[in-house]
Amino acid sequence: MLKANDLARAENVLQNQSTPLARVLQYGLAKLRQNATREAVEAAMEEGIMEVMPELEQRTHYLATLANIATLLGLLGTIVGLIQAFTAVASADPAEKADLLSASISVAMNTTAFGLVAAIPMILIHSFSPPKPRA
Repeated sequence: MLKANDLARAENVLQNQSTPLARVLQYGLAKLRQNATREAVEAAMEEGIMEVMPELEQRTHYLATLANIATLLGLLGTIVGLIQAFTAVASADPAEKADLLSASISVAMNTTAFGLVAAIPMILIHSFSPPKPRA
């Protein structure tokens, strides 16, 4: 719509939406309606971005917390699995020790892997979220 210079239709579409992006675009379209310069349109959109950023960043800190919890739960699973492995080996028949040990270590490694599979994407997403402005 913007490429086709159909600003009226673009405004109608944006009025029916309450997303942060729609609000930023509405700032720019309001300036375009006034035949403002490109710099004025950009400044209006930057003002809109400053208005919606706190809303967008409101819960990003949870990602870091969840990533750390996932990592710690994986570590906890590893420790529990290794405790089970050594407990099983301590009281097992010598013929069964290798099987019990490998099964328990498998549990320990799986919990570590699942914790990391959950934590790594959350840490990456959190690292790409924009920094909070300093006051």
